[in-house]
Amino acid sequence: MNPLLVMTASGMEYQLLWQCLSHPKVLHHRRDHGFASVTSKIEDREVLLVMSGMGSKAIQHAILTMTQTYTLSGIYHTGLCGSLSESYSVGSVSSPSRIYGEDHSFVECVGNAGHIWVSVDPPALSRERKLALASKFRATHVDMESWALVKLCQSKQIPFTILKYVMDDLNTEDYNFVALKRSSEIAQEQLRDEFLGKTQRLLGQWF
Repeated sequence: MNPLLVMTASGMEYQLLWQCLSHPKVLHHRRDHGFASVTSKIEDREVLLVMSGMGSKAIQHAILTMTQTYTLSGIYHTGLCGSLSESYSVGSVSSPSRIYGEDHSFVECVGNAGHIWVSVDPPALSRERKLALASKFRATHVDMESWALVKLCQSKQIPFTILKYVMDDLNTEDYNFVALKRSSEIAQEQLRDEFLGKTQRLLGQWF
């Protein structure tokens, strides 16, 4: 069976996923390749764990590099996102049913009904920008990587799943580092409590 590629953007999620792995073997160092990766197994399933770095260019580079060597059974992308609606607070979980790019094109996904994402770069942190994105795209969540990931998966015919936790909501203001720190702590608590269990269950159901 071909390996499953599990992708994160930041070190926090990457370190949490290490807890699922048995004797991981380093494939790429970030200082040398621009991203980090290891190979291991989860319940006898070969898994490639990648920390791409933030943004569309970073995740594209990581996927293109990995697919030069491996034929993948699928890509599972997880980590943190932002909320564009009062209905979704810090620590809540989301899987998109539709993702918009900044050019207003979109793709349909298998995810939470009504969870509409938009991917932007640089990150949307201010309440004003979040409300503008919500209005323009009728979106509920925002991230930086999923649109680029989905477009590559489609072009290479690789199945994908996306599951993320809200780190910042409409009440987290741009450059309010106290709020950003607290929202990050809440999201980390949520990740520790639920993330590993959800991830292992999802991986056990894949393909």
